[in-house]
Amino acid sequence: MTDIEYVSCPFCFHTQPLGSRKGHYPPGDYEDEPSKTRVIQIRRAMPGPGKGHKTRGQSFGFPVIGGLSMEEAAKDPTYAEVTQAIKARILQVVRSYIEAGIISAEELDNLYAVKPSLPAEGKALVRP
Repeated sequence: MTDIEYVSCPFCFHTQPLGSRKGHYPPGDYEDEPSKTRVIQIRRAMPGPGKGHKTRGQSFGFPVIGGLSMEEAAKDPTYAEVTQAIKARILQVVRSYIEAGIISAEELDNLYAVKPSLPAEGKALVRP
């Protein structure tokens, strides 16, 4: 019997074996700037014979055909509820990491070269 170590994302709870070639673990392998990543994906449901079966000369599955970045989703009232839910979860994860001593106040301060003043309601902090 073999034991396999998995990492569980504290945000979404997706699990992946540590050292997996197929995934992004170990962490640090991410190249995309989070603000540019599509947090809302639009996919097309293609016809096909079912999971795991390929159809010759025809698209299948759920290809990504569009999407919105976090900023675009936040500006669109259609996605206001999901944007707030994602924000709340991110804050929960950060708070947990602070309480566990994994993230320090100094690290949070260092996110910005100059501490910004708090923005007006509805405005986002912008990195200098």
